[in-house]
Amino acid sequence: MIDRRRAIHRPGLALLSLIVLLPACTTESAGDATVTTNAPETLRKGDDLDVTVEGIRDHLKALQKIASANEGIRAAGEPGYDASVRYVARTMRAAGYEVSFDAWRTPIFEQRSPTRLEPEGSARGTFEDGQDLRAMLYSGSGSIRAPLFPLSFDAEGTGREGPGCSPNAFDGTPAGAVVLLRPGPCFTRDQVVNAQQAGAGAVIVAYPEFTPGNGLRRPTLLSPDGIAIPALAVTDEVGRRLSALGSGTSVRVAVDARNPTRLLRNVIAETPGGSALKVVMAGGHLDSVVDGPGINDNGSGVATLIEIAEELIGSEPRNKVRFVFWAGEEYGLLGSRHYVDSLNPLEIRDIAVYLNFDMLASPN
Repeated sequence: MIDRRRAIHRPGLALLSLIVLLPACTTESAGDATVTTNAPETLRKGDDLDVTVEGIRDHLKALQKIASANEGIRAAGEPGYDASVRYVARTMRAAGYEVSFDAWRTPIFEQRSPTRLEPEGSARGTFEDGQDLRAMLYSGSGSIRAPLFPLSFDAEGTGREGPGCSPNAFDGTPAGAVVLLRPGPCFTRDQVVNAQQAGAGAVIVAYPEFTPGNGLRRPTLLSPDGIAIPALAVTDEVGRRLSALGSGTSVRVAVDARNPTRLLRNVIAETPGGSALKVVMAGGHLDSVVDGPGINDNGSGVATLIEIAEELIGSEPRNKVRFVFWAGEEYGLLGSRHYVDSLNPLEIRDIAVYLNFDMLASPN
């Protein structure tokens, strides 16, 4: 049986170890010699942070309360995310951190009605959105009925990686067809764009690891730019059933979605003191998926970061410590990419290390 209280100390201890052991790198000139002051010290027993499961749970309850008040989600660009930003900023300021925001505007994904996947004929049956399939993030919108075209489809899912990562992979695809394939070693976006350029009317990707309900995910196409056709992610079982129907079976695919532009914000909280020459960064994404409250993914990481931060502030770390809560990770690492792109070379150089806290409640 795992001692949960002891296990939960490890992220805090790892972070504190970096803060204590990294020299502040203040230099003094003495003739031709450069002397480094504030040399690393050895961690002493008892330097661990008092990070507790109870403290983390308090923050998890707050995030769940926010989700429950906002249609069950905290997805980036939605009111639940904005409320999460306010909660984190308020909590970190109250703890003594200097809080700022890294903001930008970007398209998000909103599904307006259930996605449809219907083989021809009532005997074929239909599949249920959220149970058997999901429209991918940034899927094109529209409704078509067209012949199914399995593209080198591995019905058993043993190969795990399908074709479609190059434009010529879709040579011979019938115009307007609904292409069925396995995920490739490339981005799913590449498969969808290549299929679209070859004239496909829709793409269905069957993931061997996806199972009905909770085992179903919503992959991202990273951006709506250039995406004009419906793109669905389906479970392994759905992929096999479609494959068994055979090429040429008429299939209806319908996605009703849009991509409104919203303001997203990363939350940045820093210790008031400490050397800025070797910044210790720790972060995790604040947004949930568009289909749930995100209490494990990634409320557990966010709650742990806040609990560590609250305990750390009184220890006067020698290095500046920066906690960052990212926006839009579920859409494709949008927040962290935007932040890094906004830094100049000197600001990047001054970051000594970054630790990412994601899904810490996972049973692994």
